[in-house]
Amino acid sequence: MAWYLLWGAILVVAIGCGGTTPEIQLSDGEKDYVTFCAACHEPGQGIGPVLTAEVLDDRVTAARLFAYNRDKMPYSAERTLADEQYWAITAYLVTRSGFMPVDSIVLGPHTADGVVLRVDD
Repeated sequence: MAWYLLWGAILVVAIGCGGTTPEIQLSDGEKDYVTFCAACHEPGQGIGPVLTAEVLDDRVTAARLFAYNRDKMPYSAERTLADEQYWAITAYLVTRSGFMPVDSIVLGPHTADGVVLRVDD
């Protein structure tokens, strides 16, 4: 019982200090995608392409997709989101497209180069 209490306290402290879990990152990413991206990137909406796996794989890695999103998106309002939001949106996109298993890692600067965006022909 003491072990569960200790683990729970550590988890609360970690999350409270800016840490996150894959589940939280994906949930936040989906919410931020709907808020900031979907109006331009969902089928039949906006000016951007639908963000399919084939479109995303041009960025090669999740790190490069993050950099593109941060530097170019939202259109005409680039770099207006926090890096955590850009990471969460990137995690949501690469997971939704099947490049990264759900709940596998928290995507960030130390993990994103290892997530390769490749559609098998």
